[in-house]
Amino acid sequence: MSLKFQSVKKCILLFLILSACVGRIHSQCSTSSAPTNNCGAGDYIDSFVLNGIAATGNAGCSGASGYSFFPTPVWNLQIGNTYTWSAACSGGIWSEGIAIWIDLNNDGFYTSSEMVVSTSPSTLHVSSFTIPFSATIANNVKMRVRDFWNTTIANTEMCTNGTTSQWGETEDHYINIVCPAALASLSVAASSTLVCLGEPATFTASGAGSFTFAGGSASISNAVTFTPAASQAYTITGSINGCPAATSSVVSTISVTSIPAPVVASITPSIICSGNTATISASGANSFTYLPGPSILTGPNPTIAVSSVAATIYTVRGYNGNGCPGTVTLALAVNPLPTLTVVGSSPSVCAGTSVSLMASGALQYSWQPGGSGPSIIHSPTITTAYLVTGTNNFNCSASISTVIIVSSSPSIVAVTNYTTVCSGGNSTLIASGAPSLSWVGGPSTASYVVSPASASVYTVIGTNTAGCQGSQTIAVNVMQVQLNISATPTVLCSGQTVSFSVNGTNSYSLSPPTQTPQVTTLYTLSVLTSSNGLNCANSNTFLLTVNPVPTLTASATKTVICRNEKTTLNVSGAANYLWYTSTNPTLATTPSVSLTLTTTATYSYYVTGTCSLGCTNSATVLVKVNGCTALEETGLLQTAMELYPNPNTGEFTLKSGIGGHILILNAQAKVVDDFYILPGAEQKIELRNKTTGMYFVVLEVGGATTTRKIVVIH
Repeated sequence: MSLKFQSVKKCILLFLILSACVGRIHSQCSTSSAPTNNCGAGDYIDSFVLNGIAATGNAGCSGASGYSFFPTPVWNLQIGNTYTWSAACSGGIWSEGIAIWIDLNNDGFYTSSEMVVSTSPSTLHVSSFTIPFSATIANNVKMRVRDFWNTTIANTEMCTNGTTSQWGETEDHYINIVCPAALASLSVAASSTLVCLGEPATFTASGAGSFTFAGGSASISNAVTFTPAASQAYTITGSINGCPAATSSVVSTISVTSIPAPVVASITPSIICSGNTATISASGANSFTYLPGPSILTGPNPTIAVSSVAATIYTVRGYNGNGCPGTVTLALAVNPLPTLTVVGSSPSVCAGTSVSLMASGALQYSWQPGGSGPSIIHSPTITTAYLVTGTNNFNCSASISTVIIVSSSPSIVAVTNYTTVCSGGNSTLIASGAPSLSWVGGPSTASYVVSPASASVYTVIGTNTAGCQGSQTIAVNVMQVQLNISATPTVLCSGQTVSFSVNGTNSYSLSPPTQTPQVTTLYTLSVLTSSNGLNCANSNTFLLTVNPVPTLTASATKTVICRNEKTTLNVSGAANYLWYTSTNPTLATTPSVSLTLTTTATYSYYVTGTCSLGCTNSATVLVKVNGCTALEETGLLQTAMELYPNPNTGEFTLKSGIGGHILILNAQAKVVDDFYILPGAEQKIELRNKTTGMYFVVLEVGGATTTRKIVVIH
């Protein structure tokens, strides 16, 4: 057959496996079932020969369904016999697996347990199967032979449609299951032909369907342990159900001896502490076994030493020539050892430091070195191993040890570059002798820069890798010079000048250097003093009180007015005031002054304020007086100038019907904008970057002016 057809065949197989028409896998099915197969592609049984007799009419494919029933020939097969069969498949082209089921209990169903043979795929098969003793004697018993392409058939595929059985063929035949003329071979094996009284024995028989046992008082079953009471010859008869002529008997004898060896055994002591040993002694036999223990010991009086951590039953068996042992059981009681725990206050200490050791888990304790009792306090000078032995209420003892590591303290050295320093001067202290150094009240470093205000003693503590400490001290002296400072005046107002005197002289340096302070100032005055070759720049401080001058706020209700218009001067921020001008030194002493000015000019008004501390400050207010010729005299007021919105946030619109020169002045009469506007025009004005307040918009036309006020609020 071509490779092309072979590929097509495999594709069709895959499709059929995945299709929805896949059959179910059965654990049993009726012997009258006709499973569907496809043998049209050459997957069929060419010939089938059983026990030398060939099936007839079954060559080639058995129709479209792939199933056929062949009522002849009928093979006679005896229970218990093994039969050879052969089969050829697919004209030698396709490899087929072969399986055979027999309805052994003749109940009309094939079951998975009734498969008698299954072979691997091949074009030619030769094998055999056996009719079991459990089969039912009957005629016309169904036998099913199936072949599947390229598949080893499972025992559950006796009736399947599709799946792997889609390519293949199914044949049913008849067989007769008949009785044999006699049992071919009955086999009986005894577990032992010589046992000791009380020991078990077992008969295992084969070669028949059922067995009976005669002899002795015990009820005996095949392959089931029993205990013979005495020496006995047993008759074992095998038979086949339904075949009365097919019987056979075998006689098997088991001898029983009841003479055990006179074993005597003892264990000394019978109670031990866990892990200790006891001695087992035995006599009365030639050899002995100990359980648990050595497998066998020989000699008339052997002894063994046993050790256990738990209560144990020892079985001693002694053997003489007759093989039956004498048995003695010995009980060994085991008392527990105390479970000791030792806790130390520290695993390591410095030399001479005490350590506390506490033991628990027992009733009595003994320490080496040390004393007795559950705890000891010791001050080791070298690394020491402490062993404590504890005894419990069973008088069992156990020991545990712990090691206390002892380390020596470091030897610390401290030096300095200056043993005497000026007040505020530095001295560098340097320590050595340990990997970790810490100055009391200072850094955790080897060096320490100190600036003592007076003679001082410094302590350094050194710690070695074991945590042990040593210390050292070092002194630093300070040369002190008393400075007497005076100031003139001792209290002044901000901006005044002060002068100092140190120890009656003006030879000093001053910090800060200004002698005209604005606020209360802490001055440091320094002088250079020499003594014993040491030049010290000594200093002292002086707190100079500086009172603040008052902060005056001076203003006019109107800083730009017309002739004969009224304005009021106001001031705040002090206790007392003096208003004056360049021509009038005592204009007023009140916080407010009302003025009516008649002359066009810019006037300067000065005010001096004095606070409660006597400090003064001054301020100036400018008032500009304009001629203010009114536009209404020309009849143009209605269209002169419009401003909106008013107030505003710094942006407003100016509209003029007549146009002209525009000036915008702030409250101090300072021009902030200056431009011209055409008649009928509108101009957006921005004062966003100007301060909040009152502004004046002046329109000048042909020598005449008109003024509008506008308020800007940010």
